[in-house]
Parts: sequence; structure tokens; C-alpha cells
Amino acid sequence: MNPTDELFQAVANNDLVALQTALRQGAAPDSRNEKGCTPLYLAAENNQAELITALLQSGADPNEGYAYSKESENSLRQEVSTPLYLAAEKGHQAAVKALIAGGADLNKGEEMDYFNGCADLSPQFGKTPLLVACERGHEGVVIELLKAGVDPNRALKENLAAPTPLAAAYRGRHNKVMAHLLDGGALPVPAVMKALGRAYPSPLAEHLADFMELQSECKREESYLEEQRYEELLGIRELGDSYYHAKESYEIGLEQLEALCKTIKQSHPTDAVDMLVLTELEEGKRGFGEVLLSYGGSDCYHRLGSFSRYEKTPEKNLLDQAQQRGFKIAAKRLATAFKAQTAQQVLQQEERRKQQGREMGLPF
Repeated sequence: MNPTDELFQAVANNDLVALQTALRQGAAPDSRNEKGCTPLYLAAENNQAELITALLQSGADPNEGYAYSKESENSLRQEVSTPLYLAAEKGHQAAVKALIAGGADLNKGEEMDYFNGCADLSPQFGKTPLLVACERGHEGVVIELLKAGVDPNRALKENLAAPTPLAAAYRGRHNKVMAHLLDGGALPVPAVMKALGRAYPSPLAEHLADFMELQSECKREESYLEEQRYEELLGIRELGDSYYHAKESYEIGLEQLEALCKTIKQSHPTDAVDMLVLTELEEGKRGFGEVLLSYGGSDCYHRLGSFSRYEKTPEKNLLDQAQQRGFKIAAKRLATAFKAQTAQQVLQQEERRKQQGREMGLPF
């Protein structure tokens, strides 16, 4: 038996000594078996924390796990999954801790891309370790990931079509997981707050949370509709009842968003929104204030249109106010966020992508 086979056999037997021997004899720590799995991926599947640590110390890439690719004349299907994702999916807390300590990418998980002709039909539906742990209700894994610094609002901030971890936990009625997410800064949504018996700090906070939740639902519907139109154009399938039901739901959602915008504008002056953000940032609170700043602070304001009376960007206006009021901590956080990619830039990138689709004759 060659060193590579001995390495995989050692993982199968959970034999640390045999694994170290195989590595010393020249087995590559990132080698793959006939199914496309690395030893690290298999060790993560079996919650073998000691083996994971040994492989990482031997130079194994913490993000190399399972990879599959199948190509035909007109299409290409690719699937990848990381060891951290698999460990999170299985609820293996020890494996998750070992992989985090070894430098695993906290947001890299499972992705399935399907290319047919020039179109990528599922570029944004990759699942993260936190998302799958919340779906399965693995409380210990969620705690480890949040402790390591995973952002529970990433799907919102980066305009992804995937559901938020909080939404996934709510669907599974995993109340303990929902509580950990809220404590870790997840944007609160009405259904979750009601399920946990928690109250919003103010009517304004509740209104804006409603706005964010509804906006997120509309984005998911929009992404689904785009995918269906891609497939119809490429001849994969015709538009069916599910498409038209989703389209009707999307249009109703947009109408509800417009109505909610009017309610917010009539009920809360711009200064009240600004002060909510600045106060929460100054007091060091995570969650609503930072989400409103880094995601909602730009996207929410832009969608509300004339809600903000300032000509400057929402972030710049808040930064000016923070400096004028002597909110040093808030000013520092705002200045840091100012350097990051804003939601407006994300929207511009999306528009460029849609324009490219129009040029190819896609139905946008």
C-alpha cells in the first residue's frame, strides 16, 4: 500500500499514529480519493479533531474538501464543499474548533454552479457554515462560529440571494440558536422577536426591521425570477405556475415596501434615524445600529428615496454628525465603514451584470 492509500486508511481507522507515519513517508496532505475528497474533509466528517490538527500542521489547506466537476458539450456542473462546512452541517463542534484554529475560511462552504452556454444559473446560492448550522439547529457550532467573528448579516450586506442564518433558524424553530444569533448582532426580524418574546428598543427600530425583512424577501424572489427567465431563454424549461406565483408575490412585496417607506417617512424624521444609529454605535452595541450602517444605512436610505434630506451619502452625513456631536467611537466606526464597499456599489455591480445580460438578449 502506497503512502497516500495509507493516509486515507488512517483517517478511516481514526489512527493518529498511522496518519503521521503516512505523512512522513511522503503522502500529500491535500491528496484526494476517487470521490474527490481530501483526508481533511473525511476527518471533518467523522469529527476527528486530533487528525484535523495533525493534517493542518502538515500543511493541509483548511479549505480544500470535496470537489466535483462534470462537463458535457454545452454545460458544466461544479460542486465544492469545505471541511468546515461539512463539520458545521454534521454538528461536529470539536472539528469546527480545530478547523477555525487552523485558519479555515469562515464563510466558505458549499457551492453548486451550473453553467449552460454563457449563463451561470446559480452563482449566489452557496451555503455558508453558519447558515447550514442554523438550518440544522447545531447550537454549539453556531456559538463557535459567532465567537470566531462570523457576520450573521453577511447575506444582507452583500446582497446575496441566500436566506439569512436567522431566517433559517426561525424556519427550523431553533429558539436557542435564534437567541445566540440576536446576541451576536443578527438583524432582528418581527417573527423572531415575537417567538423569543423580545421587544424592540423603539417603534422606529421595529419599522426598520420590518423594512429589512420585506426587502430581503423581495431580493430572493427577484433572484428566483431571474434564474427562471435564464432557463426559459436557454430552452431548459418553460415558465410554469411557480414562476407566475413568485412574480405575483414579488410585485405584492414591492407594493408593501413602498407603503412601508411612506409610513416610516411620515412617522419618523430623518434626525431620529440618524440618532438611533449614532447612539447605538457610540454605546458599542452590535446588531441593529451596525447593520443599519453597513447595509441598511446605505441601501435602506437609497430605497426610501427622499427620506434622507441630505445631498451627501448617508454614511458621510452620519460621520459629519458624529464628529459634530463628539461621538468619537461612532465616528471611528463610521470612518472604517466609509472605506468599505457600500451597498450602492453592490447595486451598481448588479446593474452592470444585468446590462451585460441585456446585451446578450436575456429578458431583463
